[in-house]
Amino acid sequence: MRNKSAVLRAKLSERQVQVGVGARDSLEARLIEEAGFDFVWAGSLCISASCGLPDEGLISGPELIRRASEIDQAVDLPTVLDSDLGYFSNSQIRALVSRIERNGLAGICMEDKTGPKTNSLASDAKQDLCGAEEFAVKIRAAAEARTYTTVLIARVEAFIAGAGLQEALRRSYLYSEAGADCLAIHSRSPNDDEVSQFARAWNGRVPLMLIPTTYPIHESSIRDEGKVKMIVYANQLTRAAVKVQTELLADLRLGGIAAIDGDDLVSVERIFELQGLDARRTFRNKS
Repeated sequence: MRNKSAVLRAKLSERQVQVGVGARDSLEARLIEEAGFDFVWAGSLCISASCGLPDEGLISGPELIRRASEIDQAVDLPTVLDSDLGYFSNSQIRALVSRIERNGLAGICMEDKTGPKTNSLASDAKQDLCGAEEFAVKIRAAAEARTYTTVLIARVEAFIAGAGLQEALRRSYLYSEAGADCLAIHSRSPNDDEVSQFARAWNGRVPLMLIPTTYPIHESSIRDEGKVKMIVYANQLTRAAVKVQTELLADLRLGGIAAIDGDDLVSVERIFELQGLDARRTFRNKS
């Protein structure tokens, strides 16, 4: 079986920017792969939303890994798990990293906030950072727990917590030295000023990841700078699905199926295709 983590790690050393999209389930992962993206992001926001739960740590670490593994098994692309391990103990982190590797996931992203879990984009939530030195120890524990090539991404939440550029840089250098392979610089600013300032100031040895949810970016200029190697559109697919489904349900409620334009729906055969029915028939015939 192809080692997906080795593929992802090798890509980080290339000049090309790797672009991933967040998926809440295997069906979305297959759409992401079909569209030609480089990796799948299994994030707690979208997976929690698919369960009808707030993104507040209500899904356990093992269950989140199980869901991410289902996503990963549906595609050939590498899958990166976005986890909230900043408030886990070192022994818990080691156990979860080992479980991640056994499930074939290519990478894990750890954020440096304390518990209880809060979503970084929730404006009314308290965003408390873990001590930088303490989190560096957790990064080191995760790095030492790896036995293969799993990509370890440290998610720096200094901008989210309002701690500013210098604190973001201080933490990033610590995490890089502790064993992180990539740094996710998170921001909920409506523009890219914070992440752009960070990228210009960053002179460390590891590449950067951006998660442009609230701000726009221009991928061409990022490629030219060469410091950012990963971009994640973490929740756009789920948000688009909710919008389209809400509008469709309103039309159905008002006018029934006759009110729906056939061009608004894919065929049932298209769903069969995404489900892989032909592959399953082939498997049964060979059995």
